[in-house]
Amino acid sequence: LGNLPFSATKDSIAKHFSKVSPTSIRLMTHKDSGKSKGFAFMDFDHYDRMKTCLKLYHHSSFDDGVSSARKINVELTAGGGGNNEARKSKLVAKNTKLNEQRKRRMMEEEKKKKRHE
Repeated sequence: LGNLPFSATKDSIAKHFSKVSPTSIRLMTHKDSGKSKGFAFMDFDHYDRMKTCLKLYHHSSFDDGVSSARKINVELTAGGGGNNEARKSKLVAKNTKLNEQRKRRMMEEEKKKKRHE
């Protein structure tokens, strides 16, 4: 998760994503102050919930009631860290496929809007 407001907490993130039931939320914070760095990681125990989260929550409006609402980024990562080429290419392929799905969804939503106008 990226572009979170610095006021975001694990509880506010859990509330925003309650429909997809993440099993864990790791909010990255500064060690000295404990304040959010503006990004977090979530884990899921069901593949379909992770896919739903990626499809529906990317660029969703995150409002924690403290800071102004803002569009957040929801991206897929392959855990474990590291920068080897195999991991990088795997991430590129998965995120390319995800972006294609998002574009199709946006086009479908635009078609629906035009039909209703």
